[in-house]
Amino acid sequence: MQRTVIVIAAMAASVTLCAQDGVERVLLAIEQNNTTLDALRKRTEAEKAGNRTQTALPDPEVEFGYLWGGPGGIGHRKDVTASQQIDLATIGGARHRIVDGKDALADSRLRAERTAILLEAKKLCVDAIYYNALLRQLDRRKRSAQALADRQRRRTDLGDDSRMAYHNVLLDLASVEAEENRCVTERQVVMDGLARLNGGMAVELADTLYPAMALPADFDSWLAAAERQSAALDILKRQVEVGRHQLAVSRAEGLPKLSVGFSGEYASDERYRGVTIGMSIPLWSNKSRVRQARAEVAAAEAEHADARLQLYSELRALFRRQAGLRRVADIYRHALDSTSNVALLHKALAAGSISVVDYILGARVHDEAVARWLEAERQWQRACAQLTAVTL
Repeated sequence: MQRTVIVIAAMAASVTLCAQDGVERVLLAIEQNNTTLDALRKRTEAEKAGNRTQTALPDPEVEFGYLWGGPGGIGHRKDVTASQQIDLATIGGARHRIVDGKDALADSRLRAERTAILLEAKKLCVDAIYYNALLRQLDRRKRSAQALADRQRRRTDLGDDSRMAYHNVLLDLASVEAEENRCVTERQVVMDGLARLNGGMAVELADTLYPAMALPADFDSWLAAAERQSAALDILKRQVEVGRHQLAVSRAEGLPKLSVGFSGEYASDERYRGVTIGMSIPLWSNKSRVRQARAEVAAAEAEHADARLQLYSELRALFRRQAGLRRVADIYRHALDSTSNVALLHKALAAGSISVVDYILGARVHDEAVARWLEAERQWQRACAQLTAVTL
């Protein structure tokens, strides 16, 4: 049983390459096969295509007129007019900057959805690893309880021990088997969740060790990097930029609009051809657009500032929580490393120094400590996954 303590220490102190590759492999598969992400990618491309239609100049206008002359003999007249309105906002590049900003905004929204999906997947991977480790521990407990039940059955048949002690051993074995069945069911639910995220295709994750997790001790320096990578903040930043470009377009739309073209009149004996220039003065149509655009920029800037504050508070709380959960997990690990009584319990039972009930109670204390340690590790890993979601 000393081997159990060695395995526990190895699980806490080191992480194999296989464990890290297992989670990364699952996340890569989900990113490729997730149907929601696939639909969002197509929606983003459609949105970008729609954005590009906003950069085109207004369509040219062509008019043709055929006028019958009267009284008879003066001939007929044909009028031809072609004109093109000039959009100063388009020519100046303001509309192009809006389109570029909207494209970047669409990409940021896609990245935010991708982050949310991969975070859900990573938490499910943490749960799967937890149940894998717990089931391995329960399998060890079941084999030990089964061996003890066989031993007590033989002793009871020989009259060396009471049937009550044998019944206590059977109850302990039934308890372990019931817990194992519960964990098998819970693990299957987790794996079904990963299959759902993987486009309905099952994934394999048999790891019992978590990927290496390295978090900086300095929260403020880490926060600066997290802000730069945050998709949620990037969305609001892009909204501010689009709003500012829209304000520039609204101002340009307040300028007179020019149109240039060609005009011709063709009568029986006369021809008139020349250039036409027109002007549209927006006296009323643009009256409140600049004011609205300026208000939307101010609102977007306020939302961005509020989101930064909320992100700071949320990440600081998560940072503190994961640090506390890490300390809890370390307490259990150090205790299990230094105070395991499993081997001593076996020796005492073999020597007849303790009863079967005392052995069961002592072993259960150890097994419950292992279970609490595994749960603490699981909660810490889930907190770390949420904390580092900005890097996904």
